[in-house]
Amino acid sequence: MISISKKKTLLATAVLLSLGGMSVYAQVPSINENTMSQSTLLNVSNGGGNKSSASQVFEKQMAENETIQGSQLYLSDDSKKEVNKHTGELITSVEFTGIEETAKAEIESELKSKVGTKVSAENIDADVETVSKIGTFSQIIPDFTNVPEGVKLNYRLVSNPVVKSVEFEGNSVFTDAQLNSVMQVQPGSVLNVAQVNRKIKEIEDIYLKQGFLLVNISDVYINAEGKLRIKINEGNVEKITIVGNEKTKDNVIKRELRFMEGQPFNKFLANRSIERLYNLGFFEDVNMRLLPGTTEHTVTVEIGVVEQKTGVITVGAGYSKSDGFVGVVEVGETNFRGTGDKVNFHWEFGGSGKGKNYQVSYTKPWINKNGDSAGFSIYNRLYKYVDYNAKGQGVAQYDKRRKGWNITWGRVSDEYRTNYLNIESSSDRIQGDVQHLSGLVEAYEKELKPAFVKEWDRVEKPKWERSWAAGDTLPEAERNKQWKDWSASWDKGAKGESTDNQAWNKWYAEWLKNNAEPKDVEKNDPDYATKHSEYETKHNEWKTKRKTDADAAKPTEKDNAKDGQRKVAKENAISVDADKYYSKSKEAIRKSTGRTNSITFTHVYDSRDNFFNATKGKRISVSAQWGGHGLGGDFDFYKVSGEGRFYKGLRNGNTLALRVMGGYIHGNIAYGNLFSLGGSNTLRGYEDEQFKGKKMYAATLEYRFPIAKKIQGVVFTDVGSAWDVGGSMPWYVDSRSINYAYGVGVRLQTPIGPIRLDYGHGDQNKFHFSFGTQF
Repeated sequence: MISISKKKTLLATAVLLSLGGMSVYAQVPSINENTMSQSTLLNVSNGGGNKSSASQVFEKQMAENETIQGSQLYLSDDSKKEVNKHTGELITSVEFTGIEETAKAEIESELKSKVGTKVSAENIDADVETVSKIGTFSQIIPDFTNVPEGVKLNYRLVSNPVVKSVEFEGNSVFTDAQLNSVMQVQPGSVLNVAQVNRKIKEIEDIYLKQGFLLVNISDVYINAEGKLRIKINEGNVEKITIVGNEKTKDNVIKRELRFMEGQPFNKFLANRSIERLYNLGFFEDVNMRLLPGTTEHTVTVEIGVVEQKTGVITVGAGYSKSDGFVGVVEVGETNFRGTGDKVNFHWEFGGSGKGKNYQVSYTKPWINKNGDSAGFSIYNRLYKYVDYNAKGQGVAQYDKRRKGWNITWGRVSDEYRTNYLNIESSSDRIQGDVQHLSGLVEAYEKELKPAFVKEWDRVEKPKWERSWAAGDTLPEAERNKQWKDWSASWDKGAKGESTDNQAWNKWYAEWLKNNAEPKDVEKNDPDYATKHSEYETKHNEWKTKRKTDADAAKPTEKDNAKDGQRKVAKENAISVDADKYYSKSKEAIRKSTGRTNSITFTHVYDSRDNFFNATKGKRISVSAQWGGHGLGGDFDFYKVSGEGRFYKGLRNGNTLALRVMGGYIHGNIAYGNLFSLGGSNTLRGYEDEQFKGKKMYAATLEYRFPIAKKIQGVVFTDVGSAWDVGGSMPWYVDSRSINYAYGVGVRLQTPIGPIRLDYGHGDQNKFHFSFGTQF
C-alpha cells in the first residue's frame, strides 16, 4: 500500500457565532440561494477580541493542504546514509534509470546536482523534490559509483502502481461521480501523486466554497489491488445543544435550524438558521458555538439565546355618560407556553351595546414537519371611522361594527416560498348615526349647490314669471328694470334731452322751449306776473304727473308678497336638495356595508435577513381574492394586488429600502375593502386612508442609518394614488393625480416592540406615531 498524504487530526477548537443585537446581526452574511457568498461567518476569538493560538492553528489547518513533501516520501533512510557517506565528493556524471527521455529532458535543467558540483544532502533533497513533481514515482533512490575523479550519480526511479479504480469514503454532500469528475484519474493509468494532491485540494476548495468549513481529507492511499481510496471527513454535527432558553422549548428552536445532527456542518445553513431564530421575535440575542465532538472529525453545535418578552396583558376600565362603565381585558402571547404558537384575546364589557367588543385569534406556525401553518380568528369589534374626501377634508364620522371569522392555512414550498389560503366571512354595519362634517358641507356648497341653483332658475323660475305676466304685475327683476328706464326717461325729458317714452314729457319739453321761466330782469314786464304764474302752474302739473306715474310704477304689496314666495320656494328647494344629498351620503355609507364572503390566495417569496430591520434580501407577494360569485354575501368582486420589498446594505450599517405595490378590483365591493392610501404606512403627510379606489399604486424609498444602539434614522419619500371609487360615495371626487410626500423619521427598538416616529410633508405637514415596522 502506498500512502499519499498524512492523516489529519481535527483540531478541537471552539468557534463562536454571535449576534450582539440587531445592529451586529445586520453584519452577519446570509445564504444566497443563487450564489454562495464566500465571506467568513465563523469568527474565532477570545474574550478580548484577539485570536487565540488554538484559533491560529485552526485557520492554518483549514488553509493548508497537508500533502507529504517529495523529499519525505521518496528518500529512504538508507538513501540518506548513502548521501551522507559521499557528501563533498565531486560529481563526474548524472544519470537516470526508469524515466523516459522526454521527462528527463524537462527536469535536467532544474537539478541542483550537476557535473562538477560536489555531493550535498541539500542538493540531493532539492533534486528529489524536483523529480517528485512528475508525480508518477513511488521511490527515488540516489546511487553513487566511485571513480578516480569522484563519483557517478545515478537516480534510480521506481514507478507508481497502476490505478484500476478510485473509491471515496465518507462523502455525503457530493456523489462519487461528482468527485471523480474532479479527480480525473483514468483507470489503467500510472498513479500521479502530484496530480492527485492538486485534485484533492480542488475538492477541499469546492467543499469550502459551498460552506463546509470543517471538511478534511485525511487518508489517500492505493492498495495492492490498484484501488485508490480517498477518505473524506466532512465535519459532521454530532450533537446540537440549546442554552439560555428558559421558556422556549428546545424543539421550537431546533425546528428552525437548517441543519441536523449527523449532517456536515455548513456555515451558510448555520447563518440562515440564526436568521430564522431571530425572525421568530422571541430572542434579543442569538449565538452559536462549535465545540469538539466526542469522536474525531465531529463537532457539537451549541446555540445560546437570550429571551425577550413576548406577551402582553392589558386591564383597564372607564366611564362615560353614553356607555356607562366599560372594562377592557386583553391578553396576547406570540410564544404561548414556549411552543411558538400565537394567541390573542381581547374583550370589552359593560356599558351599552357599543362597548361590547371581542376578538380571539390563534395561530400554530408548525402543524407538521414541513413547517406548514394554520390559524383562525373570530372577532366582533367596533371601530370609529372618519372618511375623507380627496382634499383631506373630513366628510363623515361614524361607528362601524365588523363581525366575522377567518381561517388561514400556509403551505411552505421551499426555504423562501410560502403559499397562503384564507377563507373569511365578515359583516360591516353602521351603528348609530352618521355625522356629516365640514368637508361634506363644503363639497355640496362648492360643487353641487351651484349646479342645482342653475337648474332651478332654468326650470322653476319661468313658471313664477309666467304667473306674474298673467296678472297686473311683473316679476321683481322686470319691474326694477322698468322703473329705472322710466325714471331715466322722465329726467331726460325734463332736461329737453329726450322726447321718447312718456307723452307728458314730450309736452313739457315742448312747452319749455317757448315758455321759459321769466328772469329777474323781466320783472318790470307787464306780462311777467302772468307768465310766471302760468309757468309755475305748468311746472307743478308736471311734478304731480311725474309723482303719480312713479307711484304707479313702484311694486305693490301684492307684488312683494309674490316675490317673497318665489324666494322662499327657491330656498326650500335648495334645502330639500341638500337634505337629499346628505341623506344620500349617509345612505351610501350604509349601502357600502354588508356581508363579504371571500377566498384569498397569496404567494410570498421572502429572503430577508431580518424581518424587523432588513438589510438585505427581498419580499415579494402576490394576492388574488375571490368575493361572492357563488360564495354568498352582499358583494361580488375580484381583487388582485402585489407588493415588492427590496433591501440593499450599504457601508457603515446604512440601508437602502424600496417598496412598490399596486392593485386592481373588478366588481361591487364594500367601501371598507377598497384599496386605501394615506397615513403612516403608505403616504405620510396625508390623513389615514385619505385616498380610496378600485385601482391603486404606491412606492416608498427609504434611506436608513444608525444613530445609536437600537435607534435608527430615516429619510423617506412616498408616492402613490388610489382612484375609481365610483358613484357610490357622493362626496368623493376621483382624481388620478400623483400624490407624493417626503420627510424624516426615527425608529426605536423598545421592550414593547418597534416604535416609528415620522414627520411627512404631503398636502400638509403631518406627524405620525405608530407601532411595529412599516416594511
